Amino acid sequence: MKVHEEADGVFRIPVHNPFGVYPTNVYLLVGDRMGLFDVGPGYRRTWEDLSGALSQLAMRPEDVEVVILSHGHADHDGLAHHFSWASILIHQADLLKISDYNGHLDRYEEAVRAVMPTWGVSSEVSETIPGFFTWLRAAGDPAPWAETIADGADLQGLGGSWQVLALPGHTEGLIGLYRARDRLLISSDQLLETTVPNPGFYLVGTTYAGNGMADYERSLHRLAQMSVGRVLPGHGPAFADCSGRVAHFLAQYEERLDQAEAALQGPSTVHQVAERLFPGCDAGNPYHVFITHMEAVGRLSVLVERGRALRLEGLSGGPDRYSRSGR
Repeated sequence: MKVHEEADGVFRIPVHNPFGVYPTNVYLLVGDRMGLFDVGPGYRRTWEDLSGALSQLAMRPEDVEVVILSHGHADHDGLAHHFSWASILIHQADLLKISDYNGHLDRYEEAVRAVMPTWGVSSEVSETIPGFFTWLRAAGDPAPWAETIADGADLQGLGGSWQVLALPGHTEGLIGLYRARDRLLISSDQLLETTVPNPGFYLVGTTYAGNGMADYERSLHRLAQMSVGRVLPGHGPAFADCSGRVAHFLAQYEERLDQAEAALQGPSTVHQVAERLFPGCDAGNPYHVFITHMEAVGRLSVLVERGRALRLEGLSGGPDRYSRSGR
């Protein structure tokens, strides 16, 4: 993988990521000490990409003193356990996803299995879900020494002063970093150049507690208030015009809600809405099944919050249904 010097003391290292179209971006931050922002999934090829890139810069993994994790998804945090000598920092809301990696996935799968019937997902389709968690379990291991870092924290010694930004939505605890001196934003998956991230599946214990669609919008509005000259995303190349991208995605957000409202052709389950929104979804692909349903329920939840839809709770274990509010 090619190393990209994006700014003074900031290097972008794309590493192998089997979960999506783009590699995961790892950011090497160099100053009085050396840190990484994200590490990629826990695969040998990913480790070889990362350690090879460090070697190109005459550095070694053992030189890394701190690992900052943008959020608790395997394609960003899976290799964290390899850095046993380094401090690992992550937002409190995502801490258990890395400190108790396997336990979190057990709770996550339990919650997904429980909620699928309320979304109207057939048992045949929901049987693909274990495959999704098999992929995730293979992509990481726990890092129980991980510590928390809070919104507004000031990270020093990594090539200047970096402000931690809480940007929930894609997960409960997603964070970015901002360096004011050159208006540089490391946005992780909150802001990509062309792709809108899917909303997070929020958990309390083993219970589904909602999704991150509304938080995603609020995080976009936070970025809209900032002076950003260049964006370093979680996937894909760096780009400028942060304000233009944010405005575009806020407009697209409203379009997504309109599409979901139009998909309510009479009282409909989440599954029925997902099928109408994503007719090309491969029902045999557990990842596609999960994210299309998360996207559908996220849009429906916001429509309910805005008074544009009604949620009709399922009776006797049946699925919930949503309908237009008739406003």
